[in-house]
This record gives sequence, C-alpha cells and structure tokens, in this order.
Amino acid sequence: MKKRISLYIAKKRFKLNLKHKNKTTKDQLRVIIKLIILIALIWTLNIQLAGNLWEVRTISISNPIAVEAVVAVSQGIAEEKPEASAEAVQALSIQDQIKAEIRQVFGNDAETMLKIAQCESNFNPNAVGDKNLTYKLDGKQYGTSHGIFQVRHLQGRPEPSELHDWKFNIQYAKKILDKQGFYAWSYCYRHKVLGEI
Repeated sequence: MKKRISLYIAKKRFKLNLKHKNKTTKDQLRVIIKLIILIALIWTLNIQLAGNLWEVRTISISNPIAVEAVVAVSQGIAEEKPEASAEAVQALSIQDQIKAEIRQVFGNDAETMLKIAQCESNFNPNAVGDKNLTYKLDGKQYGTSHGIFQVRHLQGRPEPSELHDWKFNIQYAKKILDKQGFYAWSYCYRHKVLGEI
C-alpha cells in the first residue's frame, strides 16, 4: 500500500511539474514570437522610431543588444537618446549588414571569408593597416591596406576612399579571391582559418 501511495504522489508531482514547465515554455514562446514579429516589422518597413529616439534600419535576432534596445523603445522604457547605446546599435547593425553582404557575395566561401575579415579588420570599414610598408611613386603614396579585407592600395588598384566603402571592399575582395585564392590574406588564412602557428 505504501508503494502505491508513494507512486501516486510521485506521479502527481511529475504532472504538476510538467504543467508548470509547459506554462513557462508557452509564455516564453509567446515572448519570442512577439519579439520576432517586432524585429521583422522594423527590419522590413525601415521604421523610424518616434521622438528623440534612434532609428533602427536593420536588426538581427543574433544581436541581443539591439533586440533589447528595440524592445525598450517599443515598450516606451527609453525616453531619451542614450548616445552610447544608439552608437552601439548602429555599429552592430552595420556589422550585421557587412556579415550578410559577405555571405551573399562569397557563397560557399563565406565562412572562411568571415574569419578572414574578422582577423584583418574586425569588420571595421575604416581600418588602415600596413602603414610601415608604404612607398611613394610619382608623388603618390602607396602600400597601405584599407577596409574590411585590408586591400592594399597599389598601382592600378582602387583609391583608399573607395576601399573604405565596405560594399566596394567586399566586391573587390571577391575579385582578389577569384584570382589569388585565400592566400592573398596569408596570415589570417593560415593562422585564423587553418589554425597553423
């Protein structure tokens, strides 16, 4: 009889726990669906949020800071424009756009090129490198590397101002990849992608 009672009590506790877990899961699912709808609406319609608040042009679910910012604004929690948060949201948004463009342009090579871009510039379109490798020819300075993929400014190549346009930089990096392969970015490819020391 004691075994039956203890088994009965154990079954009841298990059912209660399941009911509680199901309710929590359903509540969490509702919140996630609402967030996805909100994000999709903002992303699709390019809504400018009212008042002194910032404008969110694109957003991704993988970006928790931006999601929090959108939720705070949509719920009326944020009243003033917090400079750091707006800049962080904008910077993350641009970085998400850059990653999406790399995935689209490079197709099957996208994951490798994302690692290379992160290694070369950390997705910073204004990055300038190889300042110690410069040279002058006909009064013009060459040799520095620019943009997301740190494309070297050499004779016959685009100007630095063009290379800092991240979409142009990605397209130009695609041309380089097609001609020279991944070893055009030898350090990052060998050390960050292949894991060589």
